Amino acid sequence: MLKFDDKIMIEKGLTVREIEIAALGDYDPAVSIPGEV
Repeated sequence: MLKFDDKIMIEKGLTVREIEIAALGDYDPAVSIPGEV
């Protein structure tokens, strides 16, 4: 079952909204628009 590692992480499930934002670039960074997972 653990093909790539010998550890797993288990998180408690929550009933919430999850919003993600990506930071893109290096010297001239840009931020994506928020998206809901």
